[in-house]
Amino acid sequence: MVRIVTFLGKAQYLKEVIEKNRLTDVFIDKSYTIGEVYNVRGVNYHYMDTGVKPSEDYETETINRRIRIAKMIREIISKINDNILFLDSDIVINNIENLLKRFKDIDIPTTIAIPARAKPTNFIVTFFMSTNFYLPLKFKQKLKEIVDNYLNNSFYTVNPVDIFIHTQLQSKVLYVNGICHYINNVKICI
Repeated sequence: MVRIVTFLGKAQYLKEVIEKNRLTDVFIDKSYTIGEVYNVRGVNYHYMDTGVKPSEDYETETINRRIRIAKMIREIISKINDNILFLDSDIVINNIENLLKRFKDIDIPTTIAIPARAKPTNFIVTFFMSTNFYLPLKFKQKLKEIVDNYLNNSFYTVNPVDIFIHTQLQSKVLYVNGICHYINNVKICI
């Protein structure tokens, strides 16, 4: 079985994300949730507190965001003992069934290509190492070790969490049409 998981952060697209992506689990950070949490029967809601508050300073918030994401991923893998499809709370999959079929025969960590902003610019690129990825159960311990290393050794000061994780996991990439990302409140799809 594959559990389809998102984590918050920002909840403004949660209703659509739950419905289109057929989420099984939503992880909510009490320290940083923007917008209203949309509750649906049959979806498991997990509340946690990363203890990392938002900052007005761009550089500080960049590091804070990396720490929050790493802590949320660590929490997710501690709670879910199954294959996991991580999908950000602003990512919409137009055909989730087709995507799940693609993962049926995959037994290695695999990222999903998404449209994304090439920060700090406003250029939109196809990004291949995001926190939108499939993690087979047998890689759960490896991911835990990677995230613990990232947090314990302050790698977040110089390394984006997603790139660090996928470089260490040696994740493969899956490119499929119909992956949409809300960027500056505009839905952009590949």
